[in-house]
Amino acid sequence: MKRFFKYLFRILLAIIALIVLVVLLLYLPPVQRFAKKQIVSYVTKNYGLETRIGKLSIGFPLDLTLEDVYAGKSASDTLVAFESLHLDVGLRYVLQQRLGVNELSVENVKFVMAGDTAKTGLDVKAGKLQLIAGEIHLKKKRIEAKNIELRKAAILLEPGENVQPDTVPSQPTDWTFSVGEIDLGQIRFNMKSAAMPYLGAGIGEGRITQGTVSLGGQTIDVGGITIDQAWCDLKTGNTSKDSLPASPEVVAGADTAKSLWTVKAGTLWLKNSAFSLASDGQEQASVVLSGIAVRIDSVYNRGTVVRADLRDLQAVQKNGIEVQQMQADVDLDTTRTSLGKVYIHTRNSRLNMDIRSNSDLSGLMDKAPLNVTLEAQVGLADIEPFYRELPRQIKNRTVDVKATCAVGSDRVEVSRFAVSMPGNLDVTANGKLSSFRDLKKISGEFRIQGVFSDITFLNDFLKGGGVNVPRNLNFTADLKALEGIMDFSGRLCQGNGCLLLEANYNLPAEIYNATLALNDFPLNCFLPADSLGSVNADLRLAGRGLDWRKAEAEITAGIRGFEYKRHIYENIRLEAAAHQTHLKGKLESADSAAKFNLVFRADSVENRYEAELKGQVANVDFKKLNLMPHRLAIGLGIDIRVAQGDGDVYALNTRLDSIRMTDENRRYGLGDIELSMESDRDRTVMSVNSGDFALSSKVDTGLMKTIGLLGNAAAEVMRQIEKKDIDMKRVDACLPDFTIDINSGQQNTVARFLKSRNIGFRNLFVAASSGQENGFQFTTRINAPYYAEVQLDSIAFSTWQRDRSLAYSFTVDGSANEQKGPFHVNLTGNMLGNYFRTELKQKDGLGEIGFDLGMGVTLEDSAVSVSFFPITPILGYRRWIVNSDNKIVIGEKGKIHANLRLAYSDKLIDIQSLDGEGEQKERLNVKIKGIDLAALTRLLPFSPDLAGQLNTDLSLYRFDDALGVNGEIKVNEFYYQQQRIGTVELGMKYSAGQHFSAHAVDFELKLDSLRRAVAKGEFSTGENDKNVFVDVDITDFPLHVVNAFMPNNLLNLQGNLLGNVRFRGSFDKPELDGGLAFENGTAELLMIGTTFGLDTGRIVIKDNKLLFNRFQIFAPNRSSLTMNGDIQLMPFDQLGANLAINGQNFQVVNVKQNPSSMIFGKAYVDLNARMVGAFSALNVTGNVNLLNNTAITYTLRSSDPELQDRSADLVRFVSFRDSSLIEKDDLTNRVSVNNFMLRMLVEIGDNVKMSVYLSENGQNNVLIQGGGNLILSMDPESGLALSGKYTLTSGTVTYNVPVAGKKVFNIQTGSYVEWTGDVVNPRLSISANEQVKATVEDGDRNRLVTFESIIRIQNTLSKPEITFDLSAPNDMVIQNQLATFSPEERTKQAMNLLIYGTYTGPGAVSSNTGNMANNALYGFVENELNKYTRKTGLTFGFDSYNTDSETTRTDFTYQFSKQLFNDKVSVKIGGRVSSDNNEGNADNNLQDNLVDDISIEYRFTKKRNLFLKVFRHSNYESVLEGEVVQTGIGIVWRKSFRKVRDLFVRKSKQEAVKNTGTVKEN
Repeated sequence: MKRFFKYLFRILLAIIALIVLVVLLLYLPPVQRFAKKQIVSYVTKNYGLETRIGKLSIGFPLDLTLEDVYAGKSASDTLVAFESLHLDVGLRYVLQQRLGVNELSVENVKFVMAGDTAKTGLDVKAGKLQLIAGEIHLKKKRIEAKNIELRKAAILLEPGENVQPDTVPSQPTDWTFSVGEIDLGQIRFNMKSAAMPYLGAGIGEGRITQGTVSLGGQTIDVGGITIDQAWCDLKTGNTSKDSLPASPEVVAGADTAKSLWTVKAGTLWLKNSAFSLASDGQEQASVVLSGIAVRIDSVYNRGTVVRADLRDLQAVQKNGIEVQQMQADVDLDTTRTSLGKVYIHTRNSRLNMDIRSNSDLSGLMDKAPLNVTLEAQVGLADIEPFYRELPRQIKNRTVDVKATCAVGSDRVEVSRFAVSMPGNLDVTANGKLSSFRDLKKISGEFRIQGVFSDITFLNDFLKGGGVNVPRNLNFTADLKALEGIMDFSGRLCQGNGCLLLEANYNLPAEIYNATLALNDFPLNCFLPADSLGSVNADLRLAGRGLDWRKAEAEITAGIRGFEYKRHIYENIRLEAAAHQTHLKGKLESADSAAKFNLVFRADSVENRYEAELKGQVANVDFKKLNLMPHRLAIGLGIDIRVAQGDGDVYALNTRLDSIRMTDENRRYGLGDIELSMESDRDRTVMSVNSGDFALSSKVDTGLMKTIGLLGNAAAEVMRQIEKKDIDMKRVDACLPDFTIDINSGQQNTVARFLKSRNIGFRNLFVAASSGQENGFQFTTRINAPYYAEVQLDSIAFSTWQRDRSLAYSFTVDGSANEQKGPFHVNLTGNMLGNYFRTELKQKDGLGEIGFDLGMGVTLEDSAVSVSFFPITPILGYRRWIVNSDNKIVIGEKGKIHANLRLAYSDKLIDIQSLDGEGEQKERLNVKIKGIDLAALTRLLPFSPDLAGQLNTDLSLYRFDDALGVNGEIKVNEFYYQQQRIGTVELGMKYSAGQHFSAHAVDFELKLDSLRRAVAKGEFSTGENDKNVFVDVDITDFPLHVVNAFMPNNLLNLQGNLLGNVRFRGSFDKPELDGGLAFENGTAELLMIGTTFGLDTGRIVIKDNKLLFNRFQIFAPNRSSLTMNGDIQLMPFDQLGANLAINGQNFQVVNVKQNPSSMIFGKAYVDLNARMVGAFSALNVTGNVNLLNNTAITYTLRSSDPELQDRSADLVRFVSFRDSSLIEKDDLTNRVSVNNFMLRMLVEIGDNVKMSVYLSENGQNNVLIQGGGNLILSMDPESGLALSGKYTLTSGTVTYNVPVAGKKVFNIQTGSYVEWTGDVVNPRLSISANEQVKATVEDGDRNRLVTFESIIRIQNTLSKPEITFDLSAPNDMVIQNQLATFSPEERTKQAMNLLIYGTYTGPGAVSSNTGNMANNALYGFVENELNKYTRKTGLTFGFDSYNTDSETTRTDFTYQFSKQLFNDKVSVKIGGRVSSDNNEGNADNNLQDNLVDDISIEYRFTKKRNLFLKVFRHSNYESVLEGEVVQTGIGIVWRKSFRKVRDLFVRKSKQEAVKNTGTVKEN
């Protein structure tokens, strides 16, 4: 036994010795090297890894060191590697199942994992990982460490595909890990996945203290966590269901409660940290936080149970918003959710909030509502960093928000909601709704009220949209619902206008009813740019069902008043009813300016739809609607029918009949228009017909496809233009096959409408087509076109596809009636790729070529190249020579390279690029020599007549990125419209820099070698800089130059203009200052031949105004018109005047009779007028008095009248409203008054004398004298109007009729012409008489009676009523006899006396041929004698008549009149000497009464309305009384009046009334 133990001991000792020996051998370097090789070989052989160990060292007792360790498949596919590993394990307590780890450190370690089944990638790098003073309790299953340190670590994780989790339950281990302190430094983590493109996080410095992890107890307990300089960058992607990780399935029967971990932390500190968040594709992060500081105490988490106390949170957003403080209590568990005592404090805002629910997060709002209480003062300055467009006026305002609400999954209750911004808005809301997710079951009430005193700041958000938010808005909305039946009431008011909406909607039954009322609702406040006003309207909708096929609904709408563009639309009504698939209704308007009555219907039967619109547009007056400045009204009948069927079948039939148009001149009947269109899948045909206008088209595709193809063709054309590559094959490939033909004459709607616009033609032809054979073709021809006064013979244009190119031809033929004769112009060319070729030819009426020049243009990416051909072009009917290598290239940034030279004789056009010279680079010289402007204007048929020799010498160059122009333009002996201007020279220096936004000018204008004007300065045209600094000096500019540019026979200016003008400010806000003056200035009005002098005083220009301070215009009598006020010159859209014009005894006419003037004589006026307002809406008021010393004569310059039988055409009065009489006119004239307002009181003196010479020698004439007051007015609504009465006090009409001799009609006092509006259609009441003497029987003797043949003109000028009458005022016997005659008989007697000089009534003496001959002879002698004596005031008369059958008596009469003492005394003396042929009556053979008529008048007043008269007069009263002599004296007072009371109103008061509203001189 002893030996057994002895051997046993030896064996054990040997084993121990062997173990000790083996252990000791491990400490030997050779053994360690052998072991290293074996390990490397083993790993390489069994795992296929390239393995390397630089050094392996083991110290006593277990101190392991590894250096330069590597394991991986290749150099680029490393599994694990580290620079060094040191493990020092203490074995002192190994028998107690305790291992002491003195130190574990790894430096520069790298671990890579990739290629697993989940395709997950992990890359870990660490500079240092160290564990100090650790201990492993094997028995207690506890690992303790005093300190763990991790430095310079970088972790990259790339999650792979989703895999099913391992569902086999694992047994939890019951190990416990405890660490006294963990130090972290420079840690970085990155992760990339499909759902999250990038997640980056890092820690600058961190520390975890007193940390314990119990795997068995599933708890983590940390005393404190402190992190400094942490950061996190997060970029989110487009998350989809496929990119989200699969939710793990819970193993059936597993105790999930046991798998929950419990996490506790005493304190969590986060300091000096940052966070950024961006979406994938964004260049910049949308959220960037810096300076983050967070402190959280008492953190607890177990499953869904979370408790924490957020003590503080601070952060700064990149845009400047700063969270200065945030606090909250978080309490989440299975029975409640609470986020209480939330307090957020920023620089400008405060927020207090409390959120609670009696449910966990998973059942939030489903099991219990979420209760929210909020009170906040939100400073809008905190919102500005997020929204820079915040209106300036509210940036520093604060909004108060208070809310208390409970929100459930299908229920919401708002106990209180209030938003207030004092002085701007107050909004409140309350109510509750249930079942709102299912509207058919919704129930509850909700009310919103708002008072918006001033929310105009919202207009900053609506810039450019034309919508405006006004002040003083009130809004109320109420909603009541019960089981899907909803009642809504809404009200929006602004000022006194309101919009009211009442609606009821039964969702389950789909029954609805709504009314909308607008009462004085000011749409103009909301849409100020749309010329709207207030609206009064009503709308009602009632029906059932929303499906068109089953719906039953009615709608009525009425407009009681709707203002648009200052017109109020009234009495417009719409009625419509829908019955399942049928709709019908009517639209009516009784508005005075828009009257129409339309009915419509729409039907749907299976897959066919039809619609129809019919009715009458009685009148739509666009001027009254203020849609057009000129009068234009239309009326027509409408019949439109549209249908759609299966298979893209469409049909349209439209008829517009009885189209009528009225403008300012007349009414036009435009005729009818018929349009029809049919389309199916294979074709589309359309036709338009109106009178002799016919359009027909056919397309070989359906309508929808045609529209698509045309869109494609348009897009292809735009693409080719953009790419500068014309290819008609590609365009034609996009077009459908089609044909279009148009033929038009003059009798159709289109031609008549164009004719009303002064545009017309004889006929027109258009043809267009596209097909596979000929491609695209278009041609048109217009014969005898005209526009206004421009008339042509024809215009033709054609364009056609020629393979890939597009060719064109444009031809214009001039009319033989053209002033410069007929002409022919032809422009031809083609386009292909980037090359364009065009050639222009012109011929005159004789076929001579006046112009023949072609041009080729090549478009490149950054340049345009132009060359001209042929080598010998024709310019101005002369054949020139052009250099064969000519070319002009316009490159990038406007760089020009030119080589062009055209020459003929001594004439030259030369454009050449020159080498740079000093600062001048890329120079270009433009030289023109000896161009004849007269020959040039021959080429241009409608150009004004020009003459002169054009010469230029210009140099264009670049310097410092700027363009400069120096040189001179000169025209020798320049004539315009055959009026000499002189030799014109324009010297110029111009430069443009900063991309043509900065300009400098220095211009000098010379006339006949004398400097007349200079302009010098700088101006800018940039986006932000539009300043102007330009001075213009005018020195002796001759006014006669202006005459050439004014209409003929209007004005002749003479003298010079001097002055200077300074332009300052900007183009948007210009500032003009300076002054102008006339030197020896005169203005002759050629129509009246009177010349006026112009004041030499300076007219000041100041603050954009031309200031007139007692500026005078002098009349020939040296009296003057005085102007005071100003004319607004800038800006151009505000041109206007504020002028007062006054003058006394101003001589407007002072012309002696001459062969050329149409007016001669003298005319004087008193003028008091005022011109105020913009030129577009000028208002002229005042008084014009035509003074008594006026005596003017108007001469008709025409051929003498002829006596012919033209009874039908002698006088024809035409109504301007009768279009049938003037519709044949081709051209119409129009006068635009725009918004011009005129109101002038015209007073004509009682003694104004006006004459009209009906023949140039004055033998036939009209002389009138009279007075009256007229009012001349003009406004946009009624146009030109004249009202008042012109009363005639005297006058004569003298007319020499062949055979009948000279006839003199005396206009009777009291005749008048009265205007009541229409200037050209006054009311006439004129009576004129001529004294005719005839012999009548008086018992047994004959005597001579003086008759008065009277002509009366009554009614209006357009429809005058002309009657004749006869009286004998100096012979009561004959007068009584005439009174018994009928009007027809008196008319007959008057005509006999006028034509034959005989009276054929009862008692008349039979006509005597000898007497008639004598009277004709005496008439001739009387006229010839009075030609010479009338100027002296002496006139003679001769009369011959039969006293009985045997005796002929001849009376010789005279009358002498004279004005004495400055016309104050008027003297008239008359007498008679008679003789007969009765030789038996020697005593009575000669009778004389040398003075039988005498009158003396003395005038007390200048207007001749009060005078004293003394008279003696002889008259024949009756057979019994015979000749009676009357002698007397009297006072005569004349006064014109409209009302009886005017007789008793003093003149001074009347004048005060007249002058009301006139302007006194400033």
